[in-house]
Amino acid sequence: MLNQRVSILIVDDEPAIRSLLEQTLGPRYDCVSVESAEEALRLMDGREFHCALIDIGLPGMSGLTLCTMIVSRYPRTPVITISGDTDDLSIAEALKAGAIHHVTKPFNISDLLTTVESALERQGPNAAA
Repeated sequence: MLNQRVSILIVDDEPAIRSLLEQTLGPRYDCVSVESAEEALRLMDGREFHCALIDIGLPGMSGLTLCTMIVSRYPRTPVITISGDTDDLSIAEALKAGAIHHVTKPFNISDLLTTVESALERQGPNAAA
């Protein structure tokens, strides 16, 4: 993986959130964003991602289902879920689905960067930028 940037998959149905995440993470990482779980799975079948940020409230296939599928199919890709829900049940469901962390909207940019960096460190040396 020499000279290859770390790639982050962003899955959110809100264009403004996708744009914000791309702008925030783009200077450090190669970001690819999609609006549905189905699109995310198609991309992941053909490309390695070092981390996935997933909104749990996606239309169609839910972000929780997508999280479970990614953890099962691509166990080296850590998943961070994102949601506007602040209740403990949503967070517990995300962690039960295999997410290593959950971020609540609106999120603090600095905290989000720290969370992504932590996920990449947890993935191991192949995720180093």
